[in-house]
Amino acid sequence: VGTASAQSLPVNESFDSPNPANWDLYGNDNDSGESHVASSGVAVGPNGEPALELTQVDGNQAGTAIYTKNVSSTEGITATFRYYAANGSTPGADGISFFLLDESDISGGFDSSDIGNVGGPLGYGSDSGPGGPITGGFLAVGFDEWGNFDEPTYSESSGGEQEITIRGSTDSPTA
Repeated sequence: VGTASAQSLPVNESFDSPNPANWDLYGNDNDSGESHVASSGVAVGPNGEPALELTQVDGNQAGTAIYTKNVSSTEGITATFRYYAANGSTPGADGISFFLLDESDISGGFDSSDIGNVGGPLGYGSDSGPGGPITGGFLAVGFDEWGNFDEPTYSESSGGEQEITIRGSTDSPTA
């Protein structure tokens, strides 16, 4: 997941401006057909800190931020970020995924239709809903507030189990 001309690490982004350099923001809304795009520089949390907002307070959305520079993984990757979820349903649903993409799979470009399914798949995998898995999915870590990102078809959980799960390539139907 990288090339000889890869971006050197570390990559730091505070998402405090509307147009962060080297990041493309995408989104979709599967229940109303309304447009939705992830937003940067949005005030969140109790202190109103600027952040990346992946989805709004509405169901059946997926939002993603794609770093547009290749990053070499030959020496491993360490990711540090803060995650804040609020104003959703009780119990919360569904969560976020941090993923790596195989750049050879997205060399033809990427757009909102390439995002994985909403809900249990956390914008990475595919369930029985419209669409499919994220294009080029190589590896994902799901921060799951509902408990179904670890299930083979993302839908077996009765909900409420907060979990962190690692899933493999989206080339496999059960990742």
